[in-house]
Amino acid sequence: MHKFSMTVALLATILIGCNEGDSNIPDTGGTPSQDLQATVPLPTYSENTGELAFFYFVNGLRQQLGLGLLAQSTMLDTVAKNHAHYLDSSGTGDEIISGIENVQNSYFTGATTQDRCSFVGYTGACPQTGMWSEVSFLMHPSPYLGLLVLTQGARQIGISMHSTLLFTGMTNGPEVQLGYPAETTPQRQPGNFIVATQLWGAFHIQVNEGETLSVDTFQVRDSIGNEISGDLVTSSTDPRMRVPAHAAMFVPTPEGVVCNGGVYSVYFSGKRNGTPFTLTRNLTLTPYLYCG
Repeated sequence: MHKFSMTVALLATILIGCNEGDSNIPDTGGTPSQDLQATVPLPTYSENTGELAFFYFVNGLRQQLGLGLLAQSTMLDTVAKNHAHYLDSSGTGDEIISGIENVQNSYFTGATTQDRCSFVGYTGACPQTGMWSEVSFLMHPSPYLGLLVLTQGARQIGISMHSTLLFTGMTNGPEVQLGYPAETTPQRQPGNFIVATQLWGAFHIQVNEGETLSVDTFQVRDSIGNEISGDLVTSSTDPRMRVPAHAAMFVPTPEGVVCNGGVYSVYFSGKRNGTPFTLTRNLTLTPYLYCG
């Protein structure tokens, strides 16, 4: 058994939830599920490291949700490490919070994830949604972290654990870069694939990458039927431009939803590539260890 570092052990407690129920999802003719990576080579990260623990944690969660596994890429490890050094050198975490890159920084290797991948000679695709550290997640979980885990097309992952001093104090977290080699194609799920889950304080609905998801209703209720207030975030409304066209996030306003766990029911109605559908799911959430 691989030993988890303290950081990732806490992270696992924060994230895990399970899906219940079923839905009437239209089949849009997606490629067969055998396109997914069901197995990947053993990683070369050292034993008892955060990188190794995070690698197995992410792949375990992806397998649970019906997504293809991610193989380690040492080149993407270098991309993640380079950007971790860049963030650490700022000393303030401003770039993490604002997303604005400082080209004068001696550790700067590119303004976009694709630029940073090209810098190390990686010729494949590196999605912008596939990299950010958000290293303050233990004290203030970020809903965008769920998008990293749920990135569908990626085939490879690079990880670098690092510590950064933010306004919350010294925090430790993974810098992650996803991608897929130039000679391959993105992973694809079956035509009727959909994921409904709650990760890092946000409820997520996603169809296949490459499709479009439009939202008519995205409603969340607690175990006694009270509707939860919150913000709907889609590709057209996301101020940070990270939510892809095939996804939607519902970010609850009450902190209790993030902290206390419990059973929540999700009702969704919308269109998948223009075809209407509805979905109802019950999600069992694990309580968060840290709440402000």
